[in-house]
Amino acid sequence: MGMPSNVKTWRHVVNQRAVASGTVAIDYRNALYAMISGLAPSGTPAGCWIHMQSCDSSTISTTEGNDNTKITAPAKLIWNTSANGTQVRSWVVLKQPGISTNFAILIECHAGTSSVTAFERYIRIFACAAGYNTDGTTTTRPTAAGTEVTLKDGSTAVTLPSGYLISGLAAYNATFAPVVHVMHSTDGECTRVVFCAGGKSRALYLFDKQCNPPAGLSPTYILGASVQTTDVSTLTLAEWNTLAKLRGLSSTLVYDCFASSEGWNALMMPAALNVVANELSGEWPLCPIGIVCTATTGARGRHGTLFDLWWGTSNQADGTTYPAGGTKTHVQFGHMVFPWNGSTPLLT
Repeated sequence: MGMPSNVKTWRHVVNQRAVASGTVAIDYRNALYAMISGLAPSGTPAGCWIHMQSCDSSTISTTEGNDNTKITAPAKLIWNTSANGTQVRSWVVLKQPGISTNFAILIECHAGTSSVTAFERYIRIFACAAGYNTDGTTTTRPTAAGTEVTLKDGSTAVTLPSGYLISGLAAYNATFAPVVHVMHSTDGECTRVVFCAGGKSRALYLFDKQCNPPAGLSPTYILGASVQTTDVSTLTLAEWNTLAKLRGLSSTLVYDCFASSEGWNALMMPAALNVVANELSGEWPLCPIGIVCTATTGARGRHGTLFDLWWGTSNQADGTTYPAGGTKTHVQFGHMVFPWNGSTPLLT
């Protein structure tokens, strides 16, 4: 059995690496800027996100188009400076018509309830299928034009909004070298952003249309985030199968979901297959990642799968590429296997 065939064609803005600057605030700004510029690059390639409005803490743009953004450099990302404060801050609204006509996310540089000094390690991310009004100011983000979803990682210890941008660092107030991988399908229906640092995949942000959704969900969008406080990868079955890190949106219904392991019940795969490759072919098994809602009344059930994303084995290292011959068509971050562009993935 060879590598799985991708349903989508993928565009990769990956291996965006910034050296450790020696200043914590600059490191986090570099990481977030790499995410935003990777989502909405100049020239608007097929499938990328589109700038709708933005604020650099002093000026605001409400002109559509990626070359009209106010977030033109990492230094344009400014955080409020006290817990739940009303100080000036940066924010940006990006639209993805591949998901639906007006679907947009809002990224806000906001420290939330934190009282620590490294405010730049926190962000807020929201999404709305109807987009956002143009009523934002330098101290308040725009309001949603419809039902809004708050991106969260399913954890009680670390949640979004006001969640960590990159997780699992040995010292949150210490300087680090971020690496950002932005991957989106050219039809705009699927976007994944992986943050790496210190030799590990640290965080995943996912903005997708569902594959094979059941009747009754229309339209269907699935969002996901994974951050954690311990020095481990968060792209693992233990994280996504035991915490509701996925949030679904259908019309006005918002529901929390788990990432299931299709074909292996609640396990990544049977133990004997999890630690060794197939002893005849030398191949590692992969299985699709399903979407299961068990907690939200009115939406409980199985809700399809994620496009072109698979569970791999826990016995392969972060950054392992497939196939073994060296063409590197797929890469494993944590336990998740993504379509890849043939380059050598950087983790630090």
